[in-house]
Amino acid sequence: MPNYANLVGFALDDDIANLYVPGRETALGPTADRYAIDLASAPIGNLVSEFLPDVASPVSTSRSSSSSESSTRSLRQSLGGVSSCWLESGF
Repeated sequence: MPNYANLVGFALDDDIANLYVPGRETALGPTADRYAIDLASAPIGNLVSEFLPDVASPVSTSRSSSSSESSTRSLRQSLGGVSSCWLESGF
């Protein structure tokens, strides 16, 4: 299913910027180029926002109780407290 918010939003963003930003080329060619670049870079932004927290979070392999508590704490923070009852019950 197409992401209509991106399709329409990028076009509206370019149109508003063409009206507002002084000295910007507002012809069809440069506007179409900016629209194509926005559409091409959207998946990259989606991948970064989806997977950067997983890549940036440290992975602990030790089994000590203090590291287990800190990893549980960091997991709670990353989940935003949504599944804290599952973490406390051991699931």
